Amino acid sequence: MNTNTREAMLYEKLGDSVVRCHVCQWRCVIRPQKYGVCQVRQNKDGILHILNYSEVSSVAVDPIEKKPLFHFYPTSMWRPGELVYDRYVLPMDDGTPPGTQYSLDVTLYESASLRPIGTTRIPDVAIRQATVRSTDTALYRFGPAIALLDAQLPQAQAEGGAELALRLKWTTTTHVEVDYQCRITLRDQAGKTVHQQSMPLGNGYPTSLWPRNAIVAGRYALRLSTDFLAGEYAVALTVVDPSSGAEAGSFVLPTALHVTAPERNFAIPQMQQPVGADFGGQVRLLGYDLQRTEQELVLTLHWQALAAMGADYKLFVHLFDPATERIGSQQDVLVGGDGHPTTRWVLQEVVSGQIALPLAGVPPGQYRLAVGLYQPSGRLPVTAPAGFTVSANRLLLGESIRP
Repeated sequence: MNTNTREAMLYEKLGDSVVRCHVCQWRCVIRPQKYGVCQVRQNKDGILHILNYSEVSSVAVDPIEKKPLFHFYPTSMWRPGELVYDRYVLPMDDGTPPGTQYSLDVTLYESASLRPIGTTRIPDVAIRQATVRSTDTALYRFGPAIALLDAQLPQAQAEGGAELALRLKWTTTTHVEVDYQCRITLRDQAGKTVHQQSMPLGNGYPTSLWPRNAIVAGRYALRLSTDFLAGEYAVALTVVDPSSGAEAGSFVLPTALHVTAPERNFAIPQMQQPVGADFGGQVRLLGYDLQRTEQELVLTLHWQALAAMGADYKLFVHLFDPATERIGSQQDVLVGGDGHPTTRWVLQEVVSGQIALPLAGVPPGQYRLAVGLYQPSGRLPVTAPAGFTVSANRLLLGESIRP
C-alpha cells in the first residue's frame, strides 16, 4: 500500500471524529481508524485519507469514441431492441426514516419541451438504515430520551381549508421502549385549543426501533377545516405515550400560524356555452368560454361544488382527432390551482379557471375538445345532459376545431 497518503476530497465531518465519504453511492460513514467499503479510504483521527493516491489502478489502450460516455448516450442514438443500462444515485434527505413504505417514480420526458412521455412506479422500495449521528444541540428535550432538533412550518400563513406541512427532526440519546406520538395543537390568542391531532413521531418508524443517536425526520400534514376562523394561532408540540397518556413535555413553535379567510364566489357567471355536466357527484361543469388565437386555444371552465370534497382533483383537456383518438395538444392542471384546490371548496361555491392549449405543431385535421377530472385511482364518471357526448369518462365539447 502506498505510504504517501493524502487527505481526501468529497467527504464531510459528522462529529466525534466520524466522517462520511461522498465519492460513491455507498456514502460510507467511517469511524476513527476504520475503512470505507473500497478499503482505500481510511479515517485517521477524524481526517479521511486516500491510501492509493497517485497509484495506477489500471491501464487500457482503447479508443473512447466507440464507448458512449456515462449519461451521454441520447435516446436518438439507440437502435431498435438495444438494451441500455444506466445508473443514478439519489441523495437521501438527512433523517429519512427506514421502512418499506416508499415507492420510486421514474418518468421519461422530452428534453426540449419537458413533456412527459411515460411514468412507471417501483413499489416497496426499502430503506434499511437510520441516520445515526450524535449531537449536542436541540431545540427542546422531551425527557431524558427524546429531543427535538428542528421544527419548520414552511407556510406560516394559510387560508381556511388548507393543508399545512410541518417538518420536524428528532433524535434519541438512549434506547426508547415506548412508541411515542406527537400531538400537535393549535391554540388561539386566548389559549383555547381549536385544533388537535396526534401522529407517530417517525412516520411509520416506531420510536422503540430507533437506535441510540438516531436522527429521524418526520413530515406531518395539518388539514384546516374550510370554516376555520381567521386569526393568529400558536403551534404546540407534545410528546405523548399513547398507552398511558403520559406526556414527556410540550414545546411551542416560535413562529405563529396566521389563518386568513378565503375569498369565495357563489354567483354563476355569464358564459358562452352552458353545460350542466356532473363529475362523480362531486363537482358540476356549469359551462365554458372558448377563444382562439393563432398560437393557442383558451378555454375557460366554470365549476360548482356539489359536495365537500376529500380529494384534490386534476383536470385534463385534450384536443384530439375523433377518427384516430390521436391527441394533438393537451393540458393537465390542478382544478382551482395550487392556491384553491377542490378540498378547499364549500357547497355551491363557483370557481372558474382558464387553460391554454398550444396549437404549434398540431397536424392539420378536424379535432374535438374533451375534458375530464381524475385522481390517482382513475377518472371521475361523467353524467351529461342531452346534446353532449360522454366517452371514456370524458365530456366531449361541441366545437369542431381545425388548427
